[in-house]
Amino acid sequence: MGDECVEMLANEVANLASSVSSQQQTLKELQEMIAALHAHLDHIAGLYARYGPMEFDDNFGDLTKLKQIGIVREYEGYFERLLSRWLRVGRLPPSQQVGCFISGLKDHLRVNVQALKPTSLSSAVGLARLYGAKCHSQLIQRRKKGLLN
Repeated sequence: MGDECVEMLANEVANLASSVSSQQQTLKELQEMIAALHAHLDHIAGLYARYGPMEFDDNFGDLTKLKQIGIVREYEGYFERLLSRWLRVGRLPPSQQVGCFISGLKDHLRVNVQALKPTSLSSAVGLARLYGAKCHSQLIQRRKKGLLN
């Protein structure tokens, strides 16, 4: 029985040693991956410094000139990207955010959204989506009735 215990303990020690060796290899691989990731991030930072936004970029000007061409969700996405760029360097009160968003909407949507005087950007976006969906639905109904080609 003593020999069996010794053999069992020897097997356990061998298993633990194998496990530790495997974990050390995994740790080494993770450290190599982290080093590669740091090198990649340094490369990206260099590219951003060279080709990223410049001091003379006019994000606010781009925001105020943005016009809806497609559907509301596309316009909303472009608007939010430009707004986030502007907010990194400047400040724009919520009422002006709403005004900029509404001013870029297509005429038929802008009038309807303005009439309800939204006080937040999220309510202006929600109203624009609703009116956009309503107009799309009406267009489909007209096409079904043969009023439009």
